[in-house]
Order: sequence, then structure tokens, then C-alpha cells
Amino acid sequence: MINSKDLDLDTYTEIYVRFENTAKLGAYSDEYKETMEKNTKYLEDLYSKRQVERIEEVKADAKKSMEDEMQKQMEQMMKSSGQGVLNQQSGEVANQPNSKIINQQSSEVSNQQNSNVNQDGSQLSGGNLSYQGAGMATNQSAIIDEKLSELDKELAGSKYYYFDREDNSGYSTYKGSIESLDKIASVFPVFFFLVAALICLTTMTRMVEENRTEIGTLKALGYRDYEIAKKFIVYATSATLAGSALGIAVGCGILPQIISQAYGSAFMLPKVKLQLYPSYIIQSVLCSLVCTVGASIFVLKQELHEQPSALMRVKAPKIGKKILLERITPIWKRLNFNQKVTCRNLFRYKQRMLMTIIGIAGCTAILIAGLGLQYSNDNVSDIQFGKIIKYDALVVFGEDSTKEDDKEYEDNLKNLPEYKSSLNVYQDSVTFNKKTISKQTATMYVPEKPKELSKYMGLYNRETGEKYELSDEGAIINEKLAKLLDAKVGDEIVMRDSENNPYKIKVDHIMENYSGHYVYLSPTYYNKVFGQKASYNAQLLNFKDNVDDEDKVAEKIMNNNKVTNVTLASKIRSMSESADLGLVMLVIIGASGSLAFVVLYNLININISERIREISTIKVLGFYDNEVDMYIFRENIILTLLGILAGSVLGRFLYLFLVSTSELDNMMLIPVVHMVTYVIAGIITMIFAVCVMFMMHIRLKNINMIDALKSVE
Repeated sequence: MINSKDLDLDTYTEIYVRFENTAKLGAYSDEYKETMEKNTKYLEDLYSKRQVERIEEVKADAKKSMEDEMQKQMEQMMKSSGQGVLNQQSGEVANQPNSKIINQQSSEVSNQQNSNVNQDGSQLSGGNLSYQGAGMATNQSAIIDEKLSELDKELAGSKYYYFDREDNSGYSTYKGSIESLDKIASVFPVFFFLVAALICLTTMTRMVEENRTEIGTLKALGYRDYEIAKKFIVYATSATLAGSALGIAVGCGILPQIISQAYGSAFMLPKVKLQLYPSYIIQSVLCSLVCTVGASIFVLKQELHEQPSALMRVKAPKIGKKILLERITPIWKRLNFNQKVTCRNLFRYKQRMLMTIIGIAGCTAILIAGLGLQYSNDNVSDIQFGKIIKYDALVVFGEDSTKEDDKEYEDNLKNLPEYKSSLNVYQDSVTFNKKTISKQTATMYVPEKPKELSKYMGLYNRETGEKYELSDEGAIINEKLAKLLDAKVGDEIVMRDSENNPYKIKVDHIMENYSGHYVYLSPTYYNKVFGQKASYNAQLLNFKDNVDDEDKVAEKIMNNNKVTNVTLASKIRSMSESADLGLVMLVIIGASGSLAFVVLYNLININISERIREISTIKVLGFYDNEVDMYIFRENIILTLLGILAGSVLGRFLYLFLVSTSELDNMMLIPVVHMVTYVIAGIITMIFAVCVMFMMHIRLKNINMIDALKSVE
């Protein structure tokens, strides 16, 4: 909230410029950035001499204004003095006889005229006002020169500033959000494609093995390898194109709407315009074709090398081998029949075991990364504006306030029913430079009473929770700023004030903080660094609990001459909160869960198909339905749990990678995956696994044992 008097200006202070050469460029493209750098250089050259000209114009206007004002004062004074002489003469005339008056006046007029002509031609008596007017003119000229000299000193540091869209906080924040989403989007598809490639490889392998007899027959009839492979390649291609068409419809039509709706909660955005990007579509389709058709060709190449007679015979099942656990006798003896069969089958089909673990691990990792980002996005604001920023309002004072204004403000503040406590602080904007990073802007606070700062700001160590207090030996900076500057406790860093003067400060502690950069100094250490005492230009306020309308309270505070700005912590929070990524995370979670479902369904289905005779045999031997189910599902439960464990480790690294790449310079996400995230990701994966098992239970229950056990010879 800004005081209205600060917006009431006599002159224009800004010029908004549009360039024709940027009209058709993407706002966040490199080409736009390069073009704007040239445009800014053009403006700087254009206005290079204008700075001096403008200063001279201001001085000339000020001089004319002062001269006009003093001329009016001088004329008013001379008019008042002349009227006084006439009044005095009128009084003297009234007390004298008429004849005497006439003679005396004639004589006085004659003497006065002679006297005035001899002095400077003025018609005022004795020439006194003439001398007075000349003296005033001399004094006025001296006063004007003195004031112009003071004005010249004030204008000495004046200059033109050139800003582009990058300097607009809303524009740059939106750009940062897009870049973060872009980095996230560049990672997740890789995992999806890898898992999809595993599914395609497994599916096509099973499809080719089921058609071994047909392939062998065609080879025996003289068909060439290409003609035989064409059936499978066409199948894989058609499935890919159909899936790609569906994916393009969802990716180019539905997902942009979801993302736009998510970011619409934090930004005022126009209605999204849907657009197809041929380059991205072609890349996606080609990658999909490589996964499906490539997997088909890879499997077919192995099968087509065999002789037709071998292909027309049923492929013998893999020979069971002793596993390592069997050699550990004390453990192996304590396992029952079903447990021993499960252990042997797990290692009997190693390829399927690895594919299941890798597929489930990939899906779980994506779930953990997505849920971790959502958890961090939801909780950062609560930590920043609950644990760290505790004050309710920041009041900024004007530089020209008087003692009367100070007293009025203090009285009005104490009379506010919502007022609880306050702390005077010195606030200033400082910058940090380093070759490897862009210029970082931070807010510096110097509290008048350092021991009371904990009521308004929480200074903590993120890892240990240790509470810090300001000392007279160094400053406290936030963790992200320390990371960017590669600064550690005890290091000295260079800080520049608003006038770009460098000052060295020692890092005393590094505090937890997630939004913006902050530097805290004690009054003693500030005096030591800057060589002067802090002039407290702001105040932190705490309100009482259950304030109904903070805006009205801020409005009351603004109605003081001393106050120039009131910033509510609740408003800062709403501005700093990023987009509501709930819908985006739901899409990621849904896609990851669906992928896990497909992986489990494919692999369990293949497992059942390969072991149909074995399953029929144990059903004939009298196994109940639930025993048959567990005979198969026990392996999948173990593999799913192993996949979840592997995915938890992989998901942690994926999350940390996404955090490190998607963070903006002035923000930090929680760099730790919360335990709840692991639990939720594991539960979601198990829910999809149970759904698959329920579907497979129906298939196992309906197996025709007679057909399955028929001889295939």
C-alpha cells in the first residue's frame, strides 16, 4: 500500500517505449533478449547528452521560479511601504490650517522632487525606498545563487535509468516459473520413454514367441525375413501412430489448458491459444517408433536366425538352476514349498524380474519426484511466512518527517485496537556480484533492538533447527545467497549499497530461507562496517490475533504524514506463492500410476501365458483359487516391493536434480524428500498392483485346464 501523495507529481518521470523490431519475436526467446540489448544501447546513446540538458533545464526553471517569487515579494513590500508614506502624509495634513498646508505642501513637493531627482529619479520621499529596493535585489541574487548551488549538488548524481521487461518482477517471475516447468518437462519424458521402451520390448518379445510356429512355417514356405517381419513392424507402427495421435490430442489440447489454469492462480494471464508444434510432434513420434518398431526388429532378428524346424517346435522352458539361497541351508530348510518355488522362479526368469523392478522403480521415482515437488510447493509458504517471517506488517517512513509527524504516528499507532508490538529497523537494498552468477539483490535489516528481532523474524539453521541471534562480529545471510556466492561461515563477502559502494562483511551464520535474499546486521556491526549509525527508516509491526480486516488497519496506518508505505506480510505471501501445481501433479501422478499399471499388467500377463501348463497342473492337483493366485502373485508382490525400494532411492536423486535445476536465484525449494512422500508413492504403486492382481485373478480362475494340458505335438 502506497500513500496517495507519493503519486501526486508535477512532472512526468517515466517514458514507455515500444520497438517495431520486437513485435514478432517470442517474449522469452534469446533473439528477443539480444534485440532488446541493442535497443537499450540505442536509447542510452540517444539520451547520452540529455542528462546534462535536463539538469540545466531544471536549474533554469528553478531560477526563474525563484526570481518570479522574489519579484512578487519585492513589489508587495514596495507597495506596502509607499502606502505607509501616503498615510503618514495624510495624517499631517489633517492637523494643519488649509493655507498653511498648501504652502507647506508646495514647498515639500518642490524639495522632495529635487531630492528624489538627485538620488535615482524615484518619487518616494528621501530616496529611502530606492536604497532599500537595491539592497533587496542584491540579497535576492545571493539567495538564488546559494539555492542553485545546493540544487546543483542534489542533481549531481541524477541520471537516466533504462529498464526492460526483465526488470518487471511479475514478468521475470513468470519467466522463472516457465523455465522451471521446462526443466521438469525435459526430465519426466525421458523416464516415461525408458519405461515405455521396456514395456514394448517385453510385449513384442512375447508376441514373437507366441508366433514362433507361424514364423517357422513361413520360413519353410520360402518367405523372406523382411516379408515375415513386415507383419510385426506394421503392427508396431500402427499401434505407435494410434497412440501418438491420442498423445498429441492430450499433449497439445488438454495439458496446456491444465497448466494454464494452474498458473492462472498466481498470474493474470490471457486465454491460452492452442498451437501445434511440428518439430516437437515429429521428435515424439520418432522416439515412440524407435521404442516399438526398434524393439520388434531386435526380437525378430534373434528368432529369424533359427532354422524353420526349430521355430515350429514349442520353445522349451528354461531349465531351473540352484540359486544362492539354496546353498544357505539353515534358511532354505525353513522355507515351505510355495516359498521355495517363488524364490526359484524369481531367478529363473531374470529378464522379466529386472524389467519388472526397473519399470516399477521408474514409475515410483516419477511419483516421488512429483509428490516431492508438490509437497515442497505447498509447504514452503507455510514455513516462510510462519516460521521465518513472523511480523504482520512492514511500515516504511518518509525522509522528511518532522517531530510532530513522529508524535502523531506513535499516538495513532498506540490507539489502534489491533496493534500489539513494534520494532524499529533500518532497511536498505544491497547487491552482491560474482562472475559466475547474475547480480543478486538482497534486503538488509538492522534492528534497533536485536534481542527482540526473534518476535518478528525467525533466524534458524535449516538442518539442525538451531536458533541464531545477531552478534557484533558478523552478519547473518540466507542459505540460497550463501550457496550462490559459495560462502561459508567465517568467510568475507563484498556487499554493495544502493549507491554501488562496496563493503566487506563477515558471514557469522547461514539461516533458513526460501523466498528472496536477506542480510541481518546488528547496530554495532553496521556502525563498524559503514562507519555511521543506522537511521531507522522502517518498522515491523505485530497485530493482535484474529484481525478481521488487515487492509483497513493498513489504511489507518497510511493516514499519517510520516508513513510512505505499508506492506502486509499476508500480501507478500500471496505474491510470492507460485502457481497451484495441484492439477499438474495430478497429471504426473496419474501418468506414472498408469504406467505402473501397464508394466505390471503386461509382465503378469506374460508370466501367466508362459506358465499356463504349470498353473493348470497345480489346479488339477487340487490347489484352491487363492493358493493359485498367491503361487503367481507372490512373485509380483516381491518384485513390486523391490521396485518401490529401488524407486525410492532413484526418486530421491531425481527430486534433488529437479530442485537444483528448477530453482530460481531468489528462491529455494525444500531440498529434502519428506517421509510422507515415500509412503504415499509406495501406497499408490501398490494400489495399482492390487488392481492388476484382481484382474489377473479373474483370468486365473477361468483357465481351461484341459485345453492348457493338451499335447502341442
